[in-house]
Amino acid sequence: MIHVLDLSVLLPAALLTAAWLWRRRDWGYVLAGVLLVKFTTLGLAVLAMAGWMRRTGQGGELGEIALFGVVSAVSLALGATYLRAMRPPSQTADAGDGEGASPE
Repeated sequence: MIHVLDLSVLLPAALLTAAWLWRRRDWGYVLAGVLLVKFTTLGLAVLAMAGWMRRTGQGGELGEIALFGVVSAVSLALGATYLRAMRPPSQTADAGDGEGASPE
């Protein structure tokens, strides 16, 4: 049930984010960061669940563990790249030269 609810929100959000990123809309960049964190945490949760199931002998196929390991690693790497690319706006070159400053 939880997976269905996750996908009913995440899949449309991912498609909307992709469309907005393609059109270079601001909200696409905002949602991309949110979804990268969500996909990383969701992948790690499913990976932990599958690992625990395998450890206790209740299933946890190796293909499933590998798939969610890759999803988590890729999401984490993309999220780190996303966060590294965020920099504060640089100051303009003429900020300290006194020109254009308001009169005092």
